[in-house]
Amino acid sequence: MPTSKKIIIIEDNKDLNELYSLAFEEAGFEVQTSLMGLDGFKKTMEWDPDVVLLDLMMPVMDGFQVLEELRKNKFKKLIIVNSNLDQESDIKRAMKLGADKYFVKSNYIPSKLIKEVEKLMKK
Repeated sequence: MPTSKKIIIIEDNKDLNELYSLAFEEAGFEVQTSLMGLDGFKKTMEWDPDVVLLDLMMPVMDGFQVLEELRKNKFKKLIIVNSNLDQESDIKRAMKLGADKYFVKSNYIPSKLIKEVEKLMKK
């Protein structure tokens, strides 16, 4: 387990972005955030976090595009989709594009999400 736990939260909902950011900081993560897909992609490539927490529905560059670009650019670390899209087709598409895990936001309060992320980091 790496000593640093770096996560980037790419989420266009400002309130959720702040909520997740505070929760992950309290859990000992170093956190960066982005409200936009393209910006989040660039920050991820520069900062090289251990985990990307990625929303799918965003303007300009959506989460599917971010996911695809990260994997095309050889980003090998954890990419966790955290979205309100709960259609099987969306989940399959995200997994096919390289997501390591897919969470439906409404099913996970931040503390539960953090536990799941930490479990995935140990694998």
